[in-house]
Amino acid sequence: MVAAIGGTYAVIAGATGCALFFVSRTNMFQSLRQSGGSGKLSFFGLLHQGTRFARGLISDPEHGRLTSAETELFQRLLLGSTYSPEMMQRIRPYYPQVASPTPSPSHTITLSHLCTLAPSQCVILSSSFPPQHYAAAYKAAMLDGPPVDGPVWTLDGADTTLIEALTSVGALKAEKAVLMLGSYTCPVFRSRSKQVLALALAHNIPLVFVYVYEAHVDDGWQISVNPKAGIVYNYPKNKAERLAMANTLASDHLQLTPDMKGVRLVVDHVDTNALDKAYEAVPVRIYTLKQGRVTFRTGPGPYETNMKLFVEALDLDLALVSPAHYQ
Repeated sequence: MVAAIGGTYAVIAGATGCALFFVSRTNMFQSLRQSGGSGKLSFFGLLHQGTRFARGLISDPEHGRLTSAETELFQRLLLGSTYSPEMMQRIRPYYPQVASPTPSPSHTITLSHLCTLAPSQCVILSSSFPPQHYAAAYKAAMLDGPPVDGPVWTLDGADTTLIEALTSVGALKAEKAVLMLGSYTCPVFRSRSKQVLALALAHNIPLVFVYVYEAHVDDGWQISVNPKAGIVYNYPKNKAERLAMANTLASDHLQLTPDMKGVRLVVDHVDTNALDKAYEAVPVRIYTLKQGRVTFRTGPGPYETNMKLFVEALDLDLALVSPAHYQ
């Protein structure tokens, strides 16, 4: 009886603490005020998730198995009490809670763009809304369709396209193929990219990496794990700087070699970030393809980068896949 009463008081105290935390943080309160009409969690929705977090009912976020609601809670905790809405929009444009009242044009997918991606599934949406306001519609347009093309650079700086890169490794005709997007400054991308590479090589699956917008940098949102690992950079400001980051990932981290068949790494343009926007990539996103059609994508990274679901989407028997490739 005493334990039950104590547990009840602990839950009430946890809920009250979360409520006070949310209300007392100006930027977080601003983000709550922006929740109307965009599908974001309400104040009470966040309070519910906060209570679950206080009770230890939310799994380790690094496992990549959080729900969208749990992800939103963590993103608000990490960003909402630290950064202005403008900076939040810059460093995480695809999460619902980081949308500013007047979204930046650079992070807007227009109606005409959406219709170009999937004319048969074109929906009437305001072109002034950022991607997260209609994520479900955008996901429906992307899945079961061809991958979106866009300009990229090779590691030596030559101009090419994503479709050419996918074609060069046989990804558009294969029964199983993988497209993974991310950057060297995302610790989850660093760990998951090695797993995806090992899985692709072990099962002869064509794989294309796309190097996109940096996740954690000194002049943006830096996290402690990067300096401890000696990974300290600013946002690349030009082609040469982004190519340098991509080559560091390719050579030092992934250890890609010219004789590694079926694997390629290309680089999104630094001035447009077109593929980052089209695939809602930052900080990490994985897509699977079958005969040139997109069949699956992981949720917003890092908290929804569910490797088990990714492996299952490739129609691989988990019993035949090394746990090191997805755990």
